[in-house]
Amino acid sequence: MPLHLRVELPDGPGALAQVTRALATAAADVLSVHVVDRAAGRATDDFLLAWPTDAGLERLHAALSLLPAAHRVLALRRVVAVPDENPALDLLTGALAQPQRSVETLVDLVPAAAAADWAAVVARGAVAGAVYSSAGAPVPLPSLPGDLPRPVSVLHEVGALVSVPLPGTHLVLVAARTDGPPFLRREVTDLARLVQLAMALVAAGSAPPATAVTRRALSG
Repeated sequence: MPLHLRVELPDGPGALAQVTRALATAAADVLSVHVVDRAAGRATDDFLLAWPTDAGLERLHAALSLLPAAHRVLALRRVVAVPDENPALDLLTGALAQPQRSVETLVDLVPAAAAADWAAVVARGAVAGAVYSSAGAPVPLPSLPGDLPRPVSVLHEVGALVSVPLPGTHLVLVAARTDGPPFLRREVTDLARLVQLAMALVAAGSAPPATAVTRRALSG
């Protein structure tokens, strides 16, 4: 499992290079870099690092601690992700390939696409109990916030949560980072668009008999 590093830094020349130099000092292999957000002269960048074991992590922490004070390390954690692949594209490909289990595919692949630890689909207004959940989801689910009528990021006792209603249904997708940074506005928007596109692809196509979970979603 790779490492997810999130850094908030000045949005200007040279700031990103300071992070990459620190990572090079620690001999970290950078798999990808993604700009998550930009606002008020600041940027939030995500780095996916190949670091197969916990050995040597103190070297990485030491290198990051030497970054200028204007740089803030927001997270350094293990994530479910597949290097050299595009989890969002995998999600849509899976929904097209097996539309009869589209909701299950959505839930299974959202943790990789959203750098989350687990995901689940719950009935809107329910406080606990999953219709379907990914690997790593707690059983039973902890009590969740109430109605969740729109895409939103919240801090909860289980960690950072994002919830996105499945369009045209009474179900809500919930993803969680148990030990990670809050979901930023752009992340919430991107996940909502991904959910909307996945559901639209399924609704527009012909499919074999749907699974019980997907049938429940598509029935509205």
